[in-house]
Amino acid sequence: MLGALLGIVLAFALIGFVPSRSDAQDAVLEHYSITVGHDAVGVRAEVFDRYFGHGTAKSRLVFVGPASLEVGDDPACLSLHVWRHVPPGTIAFALLVFGIEIHGYDADGAHVYSRHVRGFTFADSASGDWHRILRPLPPGIRQIDVIFFGNYE
Repeated sequence: MLGALLGIVLAFALIGFVPSRSDAQDAVLEHYSITVGHDAVGVRAEVFDRYFGHGTAKSRLVFVGPASLEVGDDPACLSLHVWRHVPPGTIAFALLVFGIEIHGYDADGAHVYSRHVRGFTFADSASGDWHRILRPLPPGIRQIDVIFFGNYE
């Protein structure tokens, strides 16, 4: 019996199969993109999602452009907020966010900003609130992509 089990494990190792959760961890739960026009100075752009990841949570992303292009003025920033309220006695799947990637691009489409943010969890049938503010963002940023990796389970 032990020899057969060892043989199966060895066979999987030889063909390169390693059971893992990597596929689940790489699942895109939600992908948002905010693009601003010619000049982001003084711009405020907001995205609200009533069904974050097609589930029970909500999300709001707010991009605020720089006050001006002068050094030392308020820089551009991005606010990320995900929350849910689960009434008592309601059954809801856990929200698992394994990680968040943020990428920023300039007017020519060149990648000028990258940030990886740790994930969060709202437990089974539990309310939750998660919020991050990212600053400073490069003043020439024109597009921001925010990708949440995770699932409801």
